[in-house]
Amino acid sequence: MSRRRQTEHLSATEENDLVKQWNSTEKTTHSLQLLAKYFANARSAGDAHLTDIDYAGFSLCYNEIDADSGKMERIDMRIQYDKPVQSISQIKPKLKEMVHEATVALSMKPDKSYVSPGFESLKKKEFSVPSFMMWIYAAVVWTILYSMAYIDKIPSTLEFVRGILGGHQPCINLLFAIFVIHAVESLVILGLGVWAELSISKVFKWYILTHVFGVFVLGPVFQLAYDRRKDLDAKDDIK
Repeated sequence: MSRRRQTEHLSATEENDLVKQWNSTEKTTHSLQLLAKYFANARSAGDAHLTDIDYAGFSLCYNEIDADSGKMERIDMRIQYDKPVQSISQIKPKLKEMVHEATVALSMKPDKSYVSPGFESLKKKEFSVPSFMMWIYAAVVWTILYSMAYIDKIPSTLEFVRGILGGHQPCINLLFAIFVIHAVESLVILGLGVWAELSISKVFKWYILTHVFGVFVLGPVFQLAYDRRKDLDAKDDIK
């Protein structure tokens, strides 16, 4: 496609100087590419060059892939100023003004103020490793329970507690009961994972950790699953 017009009020020398200046450096040709993208709605505007310029506007030549044929074409496009300039001294400031406008417009980030239903919970991490202190607390609790159940010689305080509970066997029974409770909680984790459509790998990690941390894992996973399911339903409603 071609839209060219003869220059007005510029001598051939003046026009050639301006054309040469804007085609001479990588920075200026990049500016021409921005002008083509913004003011001529070009998609790529490769190898953009200024071909002519006058008081009313200028013409750019650039490479563009035809949307229908998929072939590369050389486009010659006329771009008008918002209003004609009065002298050659105003042309360069006008071009810089247009380059600035194109740069700002093309670099603008999309509006992120709108949050679609489900975005907040769906972007949450499905799995996070328990904190270091939680591992310490769990290690201490399990060590105490195993010691009271299977070790004869333990600190006097633990020996006193074991005596209140009735000896080794009640402690073993308590340990077994905790195992059973954690096993049930792990099954609940699996159910929550399926219900909330969490990834299998993440559900399996939660499943393993539930055997160690019990309700301290079940609580957060339940909240995560509930929020995710609610927002998945909300997204389905707006489809």
